[in-house]
Amino acid sequence: MHPGNNPERPQTLGLSPVPDVGLIISLLFLLTSVCGGSLISPTRVLTAAHCHSDGVLKANSFTVVLGSNKLFFGGQRIDTRDVSVHPDWDAKKIANDLAILRIPFVAFTNEIQPIALPTHDDIPNMFTGWVALASGYGLTSDDCRIRRNQSLSSVKLTIISNEECAEPFGLDLIHNSNICTSSANGQSTCRGDSGGPLIVYINHRRVLIGVTSFGARAGCEAGYPAAYSRVSYFVPWIISQ
Repeated sequence: MHPGNNPERPQTLGLSPVPDVGLIISLLFLLTSVCGGSLISPTRVLTAAHCHSDGVLKANSFTVVLGSNKLFFGGQRIDTRDVSVHPDWDAKKIANDLAILRIPFVAFTNEIQPIALPTHDDIPNMFTGWVALASGYGLTSDDCRIRRNQSLSSVKLTIISNEECAEPFGLDLIHNSNICTSSANGQSTCRGDSGGPLIVYINHRRVLIGVTSFGARAGCEAGYPAAYSRVSYFVPWIISQ
């Protein structure tokens, strides 16, 4: 593997304001580390395992931000320490990169809405060639940093095959449990977007098909694919939590 293609936790480029703010959640650790997440029930948030533990550092609590398009202002903010990381999370291989955060019951509103998981009929779909929406509060270019007025943004990305995704990353990093998007036009997820949603529309339903996991160390604008945990692969575990 070319050293410039070594994986790096994501950072969303080419982003525009998100129309459905209520679907995307921000996670803050000590008001410094930023990740995304998706509300999948009134008491559960789905995010990336490496947002909790990356093999070196471990977060002992999160502030969950719901219903706000601003990272540090507005919305409903809930502190939690209740985290379940996927039992097969492997930080070295970035495999099974999922975690569930449990929060006190929240009422759904126009600003706070859950996102649907894939149904049994959706699970066989690889979604290759589909256009999906990635969202997050992360960086919008390689040379910027998280600002005090950081806002939620989104970008439309085309889903590619795992074989194409493995060309830069290698088969040791891209598994059946991954789904990838093309960044050929310079648009991608970026640092701070980890754990956030990759969404498609199926029969007018917004369905969560990916959880942002990693990108290329060369940077968000380098044109390499972005990798996500494939939600359909993990539905049984997610439901069990």
